[in-house]
Amino acid sequence: MNQDETNERGWVWASTEESRAAGKVSILAITETLLCVIVYWVLLLYFGVRWHHWFILIAAPLMLLRSEQSIALGVIWFDRYWKANKIPLGSLRGVGIIALSALLAGLAFWFLAAIWLPGATGSVLFAKAAVIGWLGLTIGLAVAVAGARAGALPLAASLLLPGFFLGVWLRATLTRFAATARFLWPGIRTLPANWRFATIVSDIRHPAELIPGHDGFVFDASLYFSPYWQHWSPDPLRHRQHRIRKGAQLYVLGLIEIPFYFAPAIIWRWAIKSTAWFYIPLLWSRRGWQQLEGEELQIWAKSYSAKVVNWIWLLSGGLSFAAVTVTLFSFEKYLDLQSKVSAGGAPLTLLGFFVSLNWADLLYQPWLWFYLPSYALTIAIFFALDNIAKEIRAGAPPASRAASMRRWMWASNVRSALTNIGLAIALWYFLNAVDAWGQIKAFGARLLTG
Repeated sequence: MNQDETNERGWVWASTEESRAAGKVSILAITETLLCVIVYWVLLLYFGVRWHHWFILIAAPLMLLRSEQSIALGVIWFDRYWKANKIPLGSLRGVGIIALSALLAGLAFWFLAAIWLPGATGSVLFAKAAVIGWLGLTIGLAVAVAGARAGALPLAASLLLPGFFLGVWLRATLTRFAATARFLWPGIRTLPANWRFATIVSDIRHPAELIPGHDGFVFDASLYFSPYWQHWSPDPLRHRQHRIRKGAQLYVLGLIEIPFYFAPAIIWRWAIKSTAWFYIPLLWSRRGWQQLEGEELQIWAKSYSAKVVNWIWLLSGGLSFAAVTVTLFSFEKYLDLQSKVSAGGAPLTLLGFFVSLNWADLLYQPWLWFYLPSYALTIAIFFALDNIAKEIRAGAPPASRAASMRRWMWASNVRSALTNIGLAIALWYFLNAVDAWGQIKAFGARLLTG
């Protein structure tokens, strides 16, 4: 295979910065997604674990509803927090932050003591009390750091470093949620593209980010775990020894920092990958909502040409449509209708198949009301745009096909809207199926009763 063929290939074995920017499918990413789906179902069906759904619920808006606007705003807000002047502890805001930190630390003491201390005696009681004290102070410091600049409050001891890192992570996470909410509609429009990127483009080789788009908070394992002394320039020996010692300190500090800053980013990715089966309709929603003109519209239409990957998406959509209709099909109705039609001397057409479907079953699966027309549009859009692409390749002026391409673009937008509505309904039923609301009530009751 020559270099040009490699460059034109729509997939790679493992992602690179260039392949992710081009949106190329990563075999490693697909493998990760399959493994995450298996782990999800093993946890749920074999071990009866349900708490991992909370990771999924947190990850969904952070990963799937991000947009260029929310990413840029998140970087601005976090930079403003990180680079802000220190807040005097004696100021009104400083006193408020200290008071809130003390309150939450006290609540943490109370909650943990109510769970861990009953029945403990002797050295076990002492050890648990020490852990509770440390966790309470850590939570208090985390709230203080999240509310003020990272360096606003002095660290009482190195043992409280986790609280410092947790506070920065908390601030970063709240910033991401706020920026996403600020630009919710652009996030909804880019949801299909975000999901496709998370499941089949991005893999473990994608550096973890505390704040997406922020170059100052990125973790690349392949660089971090390489020998740190390789990164130093050849200074004179006396300077080199100091730099290596300083590098070792930063290396150890990073081992504490990484779990708080970057491990959640990896968990969010795997959480989205684990629910690939749920969001699978987004595959044929392609890029989501589009408003294109001119050359961009032509490029979009040509992207539906009969490439292997597009045939795979078409086959997936077609099989999904067929699977749904087969589950609704009633063989008894079909035989009864066939006998009646045959007695009258008329042939049994395709309409007879649809009459034999148990449409009443859709009352219990309302998300299918939106999925079925979405599947049908997927098939129609593919063949229509593929025909247009063939006509253009045969010599037809692209401008003469612009009106048709525009109509099918809006058909694609309708499909995207149908898919997203169906997903929202399916998500509501899914949360009911895993008793998410009951879990919230039970957790609240435990907090109130101690």
